[in-house]
Amino acid sequence: MNLLEIVLRIGTKFQALTIKVADEVVTLSDGSQVQAIQFVKNDGTEGAIQFWTKEGIEGAVADKELLNLDRAKQVLAGVDPESI
Repeated sequence: MNLLEIVLRIGTKFQALTIKVADEVVTLSDGSQVQAIQFVKNDGTEGAIQFWTKEGIEGAVADKELLNLDRAKQVLAGVDPESI
């Protein structure tokens, strides 16, 4: 089981989240392959379970790398991250 940091689009906003991803891959009747994921809340408690494709998981991880929260905090605080 892997613990991953992701970004998930919820309507018009993008939310940084943590998920646990099961190692087991399940093949559905239409041939789609999915893995169970579980959201992990900030306090460490476990949230909802969903089933995502590998591409969905990889895309959410890639988006997290693009949307850097530390950089956003610096910019919003008026610090030029390029000067650090």
